Amino acid sequence: MCFSNSTCPPCLDGAFRIVDEVFGSLEQESCLFFVCEDAPLRLYDNFMGKRLLNVSGGFNFTQEQTNYPVFFTLSEFLEIDNVHIFNKLDVGRTKRFLEEYVKDLVK
Repeated sequence: MCFSNSTCPPCLDGAFRIVDEVFGSLEQESCLFFVCEDAPLRLYDNFMGKRLLNVSGGFNFTQEQTNYPVFFTLSEFLEIDNVHIFNKLDVGRTKRFLEEYVKDLVK
């Protein structure tokens, strides 16, 4: 999941709640990463039990301008092959996206 420090706080809280519901214990989930380029430095070592990644200039989409969390999946070649932008008017869509992702993982 990629987000910005200026992301809408209720959207970010909602996204994290859905991630927690779908994945359960985040600390043990090795396929889940959080990316933020402008978070306070104190958060990088422990952000919801995970290390927060900074890939400044590494992604070629302007998620910071949306002010919504962005979920993405990576291919086996570590290329983004699926993008989902959190929609606060239909949070169920994000949950369905993540549940489908989890189903694909266990195949």
